[in-house]
Amino acid sequence: MKLIKITLQFKGFNYKVLDKLIYKVLKKGLLLNFNIKKIIYLPTTNKLFTVLKSPHVNKKARNQFQLLIHKRLLILYFKENELEHVKFFLNFIKSISGGIQIKIKFTNHFSWKTLAVK
Repeated sequence: MKLIKITLQFKGFNYKVLDKLIYKVLKKGLLLNFNIKKIIYLPTTNKLFTVLKSPHVNKKARNQFQLLIHKRLLILYFKENELEHVKFFLNFIKSISGGIQIKIKFTNHFSWKTLAVK
């Protein structure tokens, strides 16, 4: 059996919500008997914005805002005969991902169309 790799990248502004979502994903993945690697904590990006308080007079009066984007990476492996479980799993992830951006990347050595035909 060939293993297919799925890479899930999660992005969010609130790290608590992000960690709760990843815990739910790990729990469901373990119930479906996927081979799950550890969670990889990617660097947090920090963006600073400076805005003038009044547009006309006071150049020195400014507000500064900070935007933190937290990222996590999760790697799953599954066998090619578990395709139905993977479809169910991805639909589950899409349904619970409120406020979190998810990127899904498939890596395999053969075409996804040939896998879906079987």
